Amino acid sequence: MVGHGTRDPEGNAQFMALASALAGRRSELALEPCFLDHAEPGVQAGIDRLAARGVDRVGIVPLFLFAAGHAKRDMPAHLATARQRYPGISFGMSDVLGVQPALVAACAAALSAAEAEVPVMNRPQAQAPGVNRAETAVLLVGRGSSDPDANADLHKVARLIWEETGYGFVECAYSDVTRPRVDDGLARCIRLGARRVILLPYFLFRGVLMERLKTLLATWQAQEPGTEFAFAGAEGLGGWPALQELILERADDALAQ
Repeated sequence: MVGHGTRDPEGNAQFMALASALAGRRSELALEPCFLDHAEPGVQAGIDRLAARGVDRVGIVPLFLFAAGHAKRDMPAHLATARQRYPGISFGMSDVLGVQPALVAACAAALSAAEAEVPVMNRPQAQAPGVNRAETAVLLVGRGSSDPDANADLHKVARLIWEETGYGFVECAYSDVTRPRVDDGLARCIRLGARRVILLPYFLFRGVLMERLKTLLATWQAQEPGTEFAFAGAEGLGGWPALQELILERADDALAQ
């Protein structure tokens, strides 16, 4: 099970906790969590551990939301290296998580939780209570990629969230690499007339980027007192139970190859 990895130890701990929960559900599997970047153990170290346990088949599950450079280049390279290093072991690799109902459901739940907290977080005194969903904008924030397909998939997720939840509109922005950036997305939501804006990072776990987004939203709260702001999914989407089922499906796919 391969996570992206982060410089934030809490985010890496969340990944490890998820791996532990999955291992508890499927005790017949020898599950080894590892990271592509920023943390240890690395991918090849994880494969070494499985080989030391005497397995003859390995299914690699990349826990990436979209098929960008890591999934299209880095993981196939690791797979090729593993096959060279361990010719006696059969290797398979699943698709990334992708655009899935389980993740849309996790987003909807995170948004509902954020709505419930708005009155105690940031409600302008002069504004009448009771902003409804039709007056609410969701800004879905992805990491951003140089891969146009991955960026387009975020828009697919945004449309599915809109279909599922009934918010006035769901816009997209990216924290890095490509545009529109988060500031641009927040400004657009306000120009479109939103009385409430909920920022939802489309990230699985906590990390450095999550903290940057919290700081940015606090700046907007101070600059735009006539608009309600909320931050959804601060713990990431990786803890929602429905996601575990999707990961186990990916594991079965990888092992069947």
